[in-house]
Amino acid sequence: MAANNSSSAAAEVPNSSNDDPSIAVTAAIDFSTAVLRPPTTSDEDINAIVALGRKVFFETFAHTVAPEAMDQYLEDSYSYKAIKADLTNPARQCILAEARNEHGQNVLLGYSFLATGTTEDCLKDYPNVIELLRIYTHPATHGKGIAKQLAEASYELGINEGYDHIFLGVYPQNYRAIKFYEKQGFKKVGTHVFMVGDHEDIDDVMVRSLKA
Repeated sequence: MAANNSSSAAAEVPNSSNDDPSIAVTAAIDFSTAVLRPPTTSDEDINAIVALGRKVFFETFAHTVAPEAMDQYLEDSYSYKAIKADLTNPARQCILAEARNEHGQNVLLGYSFLATGTTEDCLKDYPNVIELLRIYTHPATHGKGIAKQLAEASYELGINEGYDHIFLGVYPQNYRAIKFYEKQGFKKVGTHVFMVGDHEDIDDVMVRSLKA
């Protein structure tokens, strides 16, 4: 959530060159080949998640906090070490969306992360919940249905594990995301604090039933 600080490697956003570990997402992607799968802890998967996570978070929130706060958040949440820790945490689950490019390479289009064992004060009426920590998709995939596929797979995961509701936090000025979540059946039930480095935001908390 801040302007890029070119003096800090933590704030550098991957570009679409061939050395981008997420591999370039271009118009040559065959979206009809899109599939969802669980991640591995391979360097390839971890680096792809790191690259896409940094890109999406930075480009979405770079204007909202100081560069130092952004640097710290990217290091805390989107370093190789942080993502590997998430992928090996039994209370975290991840779903990847990928498709093939013109060279037959698999390209990461987006991912979702879910967490168990978390809740918020405003969720006291929703005791059996799973958290949708994030759904991130590459900007080139907008309108392709990738976010919807990830969302539906996340709901299915929650249902299969016996949860009644799914909740998330969203930046209140992220209107595109809020519109998407409302279309998915989420409703605002309160707020919570979200820290980006030492910067405090008050995000909306939204919840959706997982019952038919």
